[in-house]
Amino acid sequence: YWGDFCDIVQVDVYPFPHSPLTQVSDKAREAKKAMQSWQNLSFVVQCGWMKDLSNQPSAAQARSMVYLALIEGARGIWWYSMREASGWDLTKTPLWPHMKTINAEIQALSEPLMLGTVATGVSCGQAGVLFRAMEYQGETYLLVTNPENKPVQATFTLPKNLRSWRPLASDASRAMTNRQLRVSLQGFDSRTLVLKR
Repeated sequence: YWGDFCDIVQVDVYPFPHSPLTQVSDKAREAKKAMQSWQNLSFVVQCGWMKDLSNQPSAAQARSMVYLALIEGARGIWWYSMREASGWDLTKTPLWPHMKTINAEIQALSEPLMLGTVATGVSCGQAGVLFRAMEYQGETYLLVTNPENKPVQATFTLPKNLRSWRPLASDASRAMTNRQLRVSLQGFDSRTLVLKR
């Protein structure tokens, strides 16, 4: 009932350590179904709040949760929690040194995700690997995550017009053959590949 009264729908889901990380993508997808086209989805990602660190994800798990939210259409990322009365202080945890890198990656993806259009014609032959392809300024940004703890080999089939790719933070491009892109993903591995014509 109240869903139509907000500009931003914000979802809080904290799966670690008792549930699969895909709870993030499941809840984001569920929220998108209930939202209006003019509303934006914002997601609160778990970074822990217990002093014994029992519910703090690793950097790879936190990054995978970010990717799961972005892949399902989130346009804003928040983290929970910074400080708690119990003595929790995120700045004194193992995840803290990695957060600047994760947040910089979110910033680098912000324009393609917010201003780009969904790219069609991309498929993945590996079940369990989640992805989203966005076209922006003549390039296709392919966000990929493996939300499981075991390594996988994923093969993406791409539209004919895409000829080369590079990692998000690199200028070194590589050619593709036969519209196939093979990606080796470690457990909880996430990355963005930039595809060019």
